[in-house]
Amino acid sequence: MKWLEHNLKSHFTVYLNIETLDKNFSIKKFLHSRTKFTRRLFGLEHPKNAVFLLDESKGINEEFRNALKLHFDENHIKSIIFCQQDISEVPELFKERIGNRIITLDRLSEEKAFELVRKRCGKISPFTEGAVTLIVDKSNYIPRKILENCEKVCMVLKGKKEITINDVQNVLKIKQEISQKSDSLSPMEESMLKILKEANKTAQELAELLKTTEGSVGKQLSKLIHKNLVKIVSHQRPKVYGLN
Repeated sequence: MKWLEHNLKSHFTVYLNIETLDKNFSIKKFLHSRTKFTRRLFGLEHPKNAVFLLDESKGINEEFRNALKLHFDENHIKSIIFCQQDISEVPELFKERIGNRIITLDRLSEEKAFELVRKRCGKISPFTEGAVTLIVDKSNYIPRKILENCEKVCMVLKGKKEITINDVQNVLKIKQEISQKSDSLSPMEESMLKILKEANKTAQELAELLKTTEGSVGKQLSKLIHKNLVKIVSHQRPKVYGLN
């Protein structure tokens, strides 16, 4: 949504998070207050090319939904973009108009997820890489959930300079997996532990030794970190992993 807001510079974009929207919000009053004086001279009471970006749009109430339809039908709003997890939750009034104009966003890669957290935290992030890995995995690689969980952890641990895996586990109530029995590990996890017992390795090195992809290795490393069997021994790129 923020990307759209940034790239629709030739339009008048309105970003609204429905979950936090004031109950007394009036589309009519809002559009009127944002209309340039020159347009008002011609009797127009709405900005040109208004595009509404509705985040968490499943929470739209009936009054807002009807007002949205009215202004859309009157061409006061050029486009409406609904952002939500399930298309079935889009208001019935708009489903036929949407048609097949649906964009399904894939889950983030691990690299993109880390980049998202770094950008939101700024130059100094309180999260250790292991903590970020756990949050990303817990959030199922979904951007909104990643940011929500990061915010939740920061709010609970307000002022803490370094947020670790244990901190994240406690705040998000994630059960710590400490069992090292072979029946709790996949064959690949067992192989990785054997390799790391001999020497620390990067994900790429492990992938080459195991004859698999770096992405597959990354997922297994995340699981082993959660089980407290593996840790990141060097945070410089490429990251180096070793036994905990």
